[in-house]
Amino acid sequence: KNKELQEVNDDLNNYFRSNINGQLFVNNDLMLMKFSPGTVKQINLLPTDIGRPLSNISTNIKFETIENDIKQVIAEGVIITKEIETDNGKWYQIMTMPYIHIDNKSDGAIITFNDITELKKAQQELDKKNESLLRINADLDNFVHTASHDLLGPLGNIEMSIGIMNEIKGVVPEQEKFFAIINNSIKKFRTLIN
Repeated sequence: KNKELQEVNDDLNNYFRSNINGQLFVNNDLMLMKFSPGTVKQINLLPTDIGRPLSNISTNIKFETIENDIKQVIAEGVIITKEIETDNGKWYQIMTMPYIHIDNKSDGAIITFNDITELKKAQQELDKKNESLLRINADLDNFVHTASHDLLGPLGNIEMSIGIMNEIKGVVPEQEKFFAIINNSIKKFRTLIN
């Protein structure tokens, strides 16, 4: 039994040590109980910080609501996920969830830091491209509207002139052939503009 327990403990410690995402374990009094090595990148932590209140630990994360989030998670058993930017421009998805014992009782919280900097950069790049495409679409809409509006005026004049020419008597038969071509072309042009 002791050997099995030692193996399980070794597995958990190796998993915990290999986890590149940072994790903090705090108790119900918001005291730091444990942290993964990956957390050192996000928060200025030292082994001597274990047992200290979370409020006494300096952080390079712009996360003013961390203590309130932990209190809410402990009180209500909910999971809170937020995206936070660090002072050095990195982005993290921070998930705060209850620390549950085997008897389903909550005894603090686990805070996990997932580095989403590259995802955030890609998202910001896509947002810029979308803004650019929206501007281009708006410009194209304006161009189409302006061009069609500007073309309708001269087209109306041409239609009126051809209408008058169609009513003139004594037109040479060869001219009637050209009038028919012009009339047909004007109808196609109006359809195209519409």
